[in-house]
Formats: sequence, C-alpha cells, structure tokens
Amino acid sequence: MMQGLTSIVDLLISTEATVSAITEDIAAYCARESLPLGAADDAIAKYVALKFVRGEMSYADADVAMNALVGLDVINFDHTGFAWQVYLQFDNGEYQRSTEARDSIPWQQYTLPGVMALLKKNGIAILP
Repeated sequence: MMQGLTSIVDLLISTEATVSAITEDIAAYCARESLPLGAADDAIAKYVALKFVRGEMSYADADVAMNALVGLDVINFDHTGFAWQVYLQFDNGEYQRSTEARDSIPWQQYTLPGVMALLKKNGIAILP
C-alpha cells in the first residue's frame, strides 16, 4: 500500500506532473486497494501527515502535496473530512503572524503540533 502512496505523493510534489498523470495514479491505487475514489484523499493525507511528523518528509514538500491534493477536483475531495483538516494544519504554517517573533518558524509552532493532535484525535499511531 505504501509504494502506491509514495508514487502519488511524488507526483503531487512534482512540478512536471500533469493532473491526468496524478489522477491516473490515484485511480490505479484505489483499484489495487479496493478503495472508492472518494477515500483516496484521506489515505493520501494520512500518509503525508505521518511522513511529516516522523521527519521523513519536509514541511515544504508536505505542504506542496496537500495543496496539490486539495486542488484535484477530479477525486471529489471532501472539504469537511480528515484530509481537509490535515490541509488546514499545513496551511497554518505557511505564513508568519504579526504577533510572532521574527525568528519563529510557523510550521514548527502550528503545523507540527496541529498535525500530531489531529492524528491522535483520529486514533492514528505516529510511530510505525
């Protein structure tokens, strides 16, 4: 299962991947895993979130992957579900707030603890 998600996330991060290539990879993954297409967003978001909190994916790559995932209307992205919540946590780390110290790092302050709390809330173990 992880190999398919690795390929999908690599495409989401790629600057050269086309929407059709990404959606074909997602459709193939769903067929292999017997998942409805609508469940792909949560599976991908869980993969990205776990890779990020385990230090196996940079904030920048995880943020790009989640932004690209949300932009894929062809997978019927659920703007209320788990993947949306993961996306919002990455979105929180994208900008410096005027009330923060200049040397603060927003993704460390907001995204990392937010993603960890979201995984915990959903009963997803962080450690393999």
